Amino acid sequence: MNKFSTLVAVAGLALTCTVPALAQSPTTSTGTMHGQDMRASKLLGTTIFDGHGEAIGTVSEIVVSSTGGETGVVVSAGKYLGTGERLVSLPLSEIKMDSNGRMAMAHASRPMVLAMPPFDWGNG
Repeated sequence: MNKFSTLVAVAGLALTCTVPALAQSPTTSTGTMHGQDMRASKLLGTTIFDGHGEAIGTVSEIVVSSTGGETGVVVSAGKYLGTGERLVSLPLSEIKMDSNGRMAMAHASRPMVLAMPPFDWGNG
């Protein structure tokens, strides 16, 4: 009986020590999609529009910074009137769903995006 009591006490102590640690773990996800939340799988291939409803380009990649910087979307903004593909990086934080349900960057325009420096894959 003494060994059983000791085992129960140790098991109870172990549970009390681990539960607060789990409760104190930081979390940023609620586990539920809300409002303007975006899924990466749905964003890839999506056309991004400017504030006037004109297409800027298509999302080809999502780049998450390893240093904690801004997450960006690589947009293919070329193939317009004979121009080749031009990849540029746009900040994901600037892309929102517009009133028509399209992904839009309200303060951008196609000429502005085409004038941006091209995206560089570096060693990636």
